[in-house]
Amino acid sequence: MRKEHPITYRFDVKKAAQAANKILCLSGGTRNYMEVIKLLCLADREALLQLECPITGDSIVSMERGLVLSHIYDLIKGGPGKEEEAPWFDLISASCDYTIKSDAPCNYDELSGAELRILESVFEQYGQMDWKQLSRLTHQLPEWVDPGKRSIRVPPEQILKLNGKSIHEIQRIRAEAFTYERLDRDALKCRQEEQAAKTGE
Repeated sequence: MRKEHPITYRFDVKKAAQAANKILCLSGGTRNYMEVIKLLCLADREALLQLECPITGDSIVSMERGLVLSHIYDLIKGGPGKEEEAPWFDLISASCDYTIKSDAPCNYDELSGAELRILESVFEQYGQMDWKQLSRLTHQLPEWVDPGKRSIRVPPEQILKLNGKSIHEIQRIRAEAFTYERLDRDALKCRQEEQAAKTGE
């Protein structure tokens, strides 16, 4: 029996930064970073269910205080570092006293209209909650599992299944995600080869 590829998505730091900027602007420019992470997680989850692809491409993980987005959590906790993380910090400040703020205006050119509407809808429903309320909310979602003191990745398949997607729908979404991932990997390889060629000139 052929082993099926797990559904995976590439984390898109530019889209993540613009989505976070959108949440921060709706919040008045500044917000507790855990609240931003939780709202982005809810938006990614909703995009997966509605659009069959998350906004940021980040991995959702179960932690003691509910669901979070793994890469974004590490970005905020770790602060500026790697060159590929620069697009995040071009728009979003480093954390200070558990708070982050929008550092620059943004035209959201990486986000589709449907993705912006999901971000706005999630904010309208949950934007008035504080981080404790948002943690309790994500504890109540069917895909959350108690990880103890560690973190456990929540596969997209699990979210889709527990929220009513059929086996055939999940198989189709898996096949499409695998195709997009392969095309994205090939495009990245071409860009790297072009950059290497320019450097060698």
